[in-house]
Amino acid sequence: MEHRDESAYATVYPSQDQDGFEWLPYRTMDSYGAYDGETHFDGRQEQMRLRVSEIRAVCELLENLNLGNPINNVFLEPGTTDNQDYAQFKDRIDMESIIAAGHSYGGATVIFSLDQEPRLKMGICLDSWMYSLRDFRAETLKQPLLFINMENFQSDVALLKIRQFVSAEEGTSKGREVFKIKGTRHPDISDFPMLLLSYPGWIISAVNWVVPLLSKADPFSVHQATVSLCMDFVTKHGNDSINFSF
Repeated sequence: MEHRDESAYATVYPSQDQDGFEWLPYRTMDSYGAYDGETHFDGRQEQMRLRVSEIRAVCELLENLNLGNPINNVFLEPGTTDNQDYAQFKDRIDMESIIAAGHSYGGATVIFSLDQEPRLKMGICLDSWMYSLRDFRAETLKQPLLFINMENFQSDVALLKIRQFVSAEEGTSKGREVFKIKGTRHPDISDFPMLLLSYPGWIISAVNWVVPLLSKADPFSVHQATVSLCMDFVTKHGNDSINFSF
């Protein structure tokens, strides 16, 4: 989902009067104060509260769809009627198998959302940015949780926090698993490396020389490994209704 916490470089959404669209500008990290300061941490907590409220709104929307209730379609043109037959969604969504997954800051959002939204049954954290979870009590989380890390992103402090979640499994009946994909960097688990494949190699090398974001790992292999780990985890810890027969 596309969050409204000003963490995205570009976000557009329908205006309140439904007369066009509005852009939500990116909020620079400097506006939160020093990176390691309390002002910055409080700012990130403010962002996280908004992110969790948006996740809860998604769960509410899914629940209403599953009940066959009409929803507010913000993309309708002013003065037009919503002719969508929402009854077709009734009892078609498995509300007992909702899984939250996120990359980087989205991984931290997954953990906060699992803690506050019981309709989320499982979490998948893709190279999570653990900074905002500094004060989070790992033992309060009960749902299954999967961490898939790239090799060079997690600090010792972040890994210690992840270890707390794994250790907290003893107080729950749920599973916790952690994996690291060797030879990878933080963006490798996103679609960014694949987008660059259409450019000449020298351009990619030049970009990576200026900002060393990408590893030499094959992006398709990284994604295949990630998908396999996710599917295995969901199959292992989900309910019997989950299957991957497409």
